Amino acid sequence: HIALEVTKSILTEMFEKGKKNNIETRGISDHGFISSIYFRDPLGLLIELASYKFDPPFGYSHANVLEMAHKLRIKRGALNIEDVDVSLAIRNLSQS
Repeated sequence: HIALEVTKSILTEMFEKGKKNNIETRGISDHGFISSIYFRDPLGLLIELASYKFDPPFGYSHANVLEMAHKLRIKRGALNIEDVDVSLAIRNLSQS
């Protein structure tokens, strides 16, 4: 599939446009650190529009935050990265 990063407002707008035009989606999926919608193009290719649920602190990337959040979720013994992991990762990076 193809995934494209969009803003939260674009994600919501595209979901609503899809509903109005009878484009089948799975709804807005919450993946812990991103929200996304999935739909198929006319040829059947799966398209994902994804929006990060956070902004990284100044001087850091989304990847930096997710790397730390991943380490924190492993330490917690959790299966997936959750909001608590992302929040703590941002806090830790902001203080370093």
